[in-house]
Amino acid sequence: MTDHSLPSVGSVRPSRRTLLVCLVALMTVLAGCGGGTGGGGGDAGTTGTETGTSATAPGAGETTSADSGDTGDGSSSGGTGGDSTDGTTTQAATGDGNASMSAMGVNASEGQNASIRVAHMSPDASAVNVAVDGQEVLTGVSFPEVSEYLSVPAGQHRVRITEAGSSSNVLYNETATFDARPYTLVASGEVSNGTRSSTDFGVSLLADRTAPSSANASIRLTHVAPDAGPVDVTINGSGRVLFDNVTFSNASRYAEVPGGNYTLDIRRATGNNSGPIVENFDLEVSNGTAYTVFTAGYLTPSRAPVSVSLEPITATDGLAATIRFAHVSPDVGPVSVSVNGQLADRTLPYSATTEYFEVPAGNRTVTITAPNASEPLYREAVALNASTNYTVVAAGETADNGRSFDPVVLNDDTDREKPTTSTANARLLHAAPDAPSVNVVAAERGVIFDGVAYGNASNYTMIPGGNYTFEAFVATADNTGDDIAAFPAEELPGGASYTLFLAGYVTPGDEPSSTDIELIVANDTEDYVDRGSLD
Repeated sequence: MTDHSLPSVGSVRPSRRTLLVCLVALMTVLAGCGGGTGGGGGDAGTTGTETGTSATAPGAGETTSADSGDTGDGSSSGGTGGDSTDGTTTQAATGDGNASMSAMGVNASEGQNASIRVAHMSPDASAVNVAVDGQEVLTGVSFPEVSEYLSVPAGQHRVRITEAGSSSNVLYNETATFDARPYTLVASGEVSNGTRSSTDFGVSLLADRTAPSSANASIRLTHVAPDAGPVDVTINGSGRVLFDNVTFSNASRYAEVPGGNYTLDIRRATGNNSGPIVENFDLEVSNGTAYTVFTAGYLTPSRAPVSVSLEPITATDGLAATIRFAHVSPDVGPVSVSVNGQLADRTLPYSATTEYFEVPAGNRTVTITAPNASEPLYREAVALNASTNYTVVAAGETADNGRSFDPVVLNDDTDREKPTTSTANARLLHAAPDAPSVNVVAAERGVIFDGVAYGNASNYTMIPGGNYTFEAFVATADNTGDDIAAFPAEELPGGASYTLFLAGYVTPGDEPSSTDIELIVANDTEDYVDRGSLD
């Protein structure tokens, strides 16, 4: 059989076709699931730290449950990254990066969502389809793909995995209870039982870490190489042991390392972690991000059912946040903006807004630097929640005696109703340094934004979609303040949300730059749809 070349270490994404089918089907699932009926689960099972290793479930039709905890350290920054148990049907809980299948109540987090992705790590299995509660949500997931996370109401769900093109060939069919957190279902083992280890196909359920320390990256190893015995993993050069005695179908604890580039050695497990190296690989990790490394393929492909050589596959754990930047600091030229060292724009000009970018949720270092500057204007850790959109606004001044350069971080999902095709959401951020608190009036509708002070943003306001001629006044309780500025007409079509930035100077002749006051409009909805990735 032809030897297959696996992707190099990096995030594995499904095909466009897979994602399109996934999104359509997922909408159907969410409409039908409704979060369960609840029943005595409460939030039982939640702990302060992660609790278990994976639990392989080769059988069909059993009811299992996913343990929940996450918030603890959950990793080893010293010598041993974490043990694992053997690959039996149900393992004891020892590693804190994973979920044991111990019983928990139905609908343990009523009203919240769990997130589930599938990692196809069975080298001799064909592509698979995945259904949740009878609705197909992923199709054609092939080895060694890791799907995107799918959102389902927390609680009890039946997950069914079948061979693509043959729905009668059921590889996995179980009910599990999911807490409101991310999980990875790992399909591993062999359908043909062709290696010396005779490892059967099974599915492991891992609870994924979402927000490790901002000073380190978190890594765990999931052993899915059917013909490899227990392994240790050490850092090449230093000899530090990251993972100790990880056995097939199990995952280690998370281990923390400083962000950077590493060469990791996979060794046959020994008591002193100095066994022969069977494979090594390069890995680049970023602080504040969690990763799972899957040891996919065979050590000796010539003796295996399919000729797939061992090569580690790395996936980023946890849901992403989305972030964009807006530059409304009137006395600062183009700036470079980055998140955790990943550049979003090298020369973002005044009055411009970037697209949204996906970044791992958690504490992320946001940096804004002026051209040719030796020190950044701003470098701070910003807490980014999963599945949430943010705008970082470069605001303020760098000139002496001006308003300090002090970026504003906006949560773009706060107080926002979904607009219809005939309505729009709009909010105002006041970033004009020499302007007092303002009321903003639309000739077509009256007062839209009331009493917005410098450096603050209004709530989103629902308005009819259409053309608006805005005017800013000094804020007063009776809306009779002096006129500040009138602005050209703006079109705000229905079906979208907008952020309006009041920027520039009311009296530019007296200020550090000659930038006139203006109203800058950013389309929050369109920018999100066109989002990219900083990974």
